Amino acid sequence: NIIEAGHPIPDQRGVNATQEIIALLKNSKAKDLIICLLSGGGSALLVSPVPGVSLGEIQQLTELLLASGATINEINTLRKHLDQIKGGQLARIAAPAKVISLILSDVVGDPLDIIASGPSVPDPSTYRDALDILDQYRILDQVSSSIRSHLILGQDGKIEDTPKPGEEFFTNVHNTIVGSNRTAAQAAVAQAELEGFNTLCLTNYLQGEASQAGKFLGSILRQMALQDQPIPRPACIVVGGETTVTIKGHGMGGRNQELALGSVIIPVLGAAILNTALRSFTRLWACGRFNDEVPMIFQM
Repeated sequence: NIIEAGHPIPDQRGVNATQEIIALLKNSKAKDLIICLLSGGGSALLVSPVPGVSLGEIQQLTELLLASGATINEINTLRKHLDQIKGGQLARIAAPAKVISLILSDVVGDPLDIIASGPSVPDPSTYRDALDILDQYRILDQVSSSIRSHLILGQDGKIEDTPKPGEEFFTNVHNTIVGSNRTAAQAAVAQAELEGFNTLCLTNYLQGEASQAGKFLGSILRQMALQDQPIPRPACIVVGGETTVTIKGHGMGGRNQELALGSVIIPVLGAAILNTALRSFTRLWACGRFNDEVPMIFQM
């Protein structure tokens, strides 16, 4: 059964689908084998708000966090403490069955507890961490009273925290990364070399404001176009990572658009930035092909 749902803002379809999953997991036995396919985007698609917090309140919180410039690690820390399946809770519900999670990572550094909010992974974060993030981005007063109350009760030990390392049921869980930003970058480098480009993987850890990252990559393009540095043309530099956008006003768009626009502040004739976003096992958005004399930066 395939169910489409909302991303990056969760919707009722995701809630309904998650309830079906939880119902199946609750009926699992020790002899059962459960295979989970997890990828970036899973945090929005797999959603079951804690009692007392509505889907609408989770949607508002998600919008606030996305607009604030919070990192995916910080956003998913909040999500894990306001949900009944994230942060290792899928593994707890599935016990005593054996769980194998095949994970496609889109998070810098591949932290298992952050990818899709780690439903089958021990969660090292706490309610205190979640409150600190809201305070850091000055949105604590903007979230609903229900969310604030839940997090404060959790911090005070009145609500059970997410499963931590050492829980016995995790001995039946096996998490394996089958693809990541790093492996995608390696594949891009290999293909660019086959196409005849001088190729360099600059980093797999590009983070920070997308506009600033764009300016940085634009300056590298300029250097390649004018000085054939750090590699001579035909050149292709591959960059991996995940940037953020702090929204001011009512702007539309996303990280890739912001990064691309940031790069053109330093105009370079005969150069191009190609942006891609890897979001699932089956979908890869990419841009087209350029002349061999065009220095390129391929940002994933």
